[in-house]
Amino acid sequence: MKRHIFIVFFTLSAAFSITALAESEKNISVGFAAYSLTIAYSDAFANDDEFSGTAISALYATSNRVAFRGTYYSLDHDDLSMS
Repeated sequence: MKRHIFIVFFTLSAAFSITALAESEKNISVGFAAYSLTIAYSDAFANDDEFSGTAISALYATSNRVAFRGTYYSLDHDDLSMS
């Protein structure tokens, strides 16, 4: 279920990703994303750790060769244990 939510969120964020364009090309872009991370253990008795979250990124290009990018993301541990 969680995988389907991330696929839908990723598809929607890709559809709404907009690079700012006006009369002249602007050197800014803003994006939204979903993150998912799984740490799989080789031990059969240990549960895998799963993390998920969202991200916001911004990019500003000063020229064709130099750009500055900032990203903020937040991951939460998905604990499905009943204890």
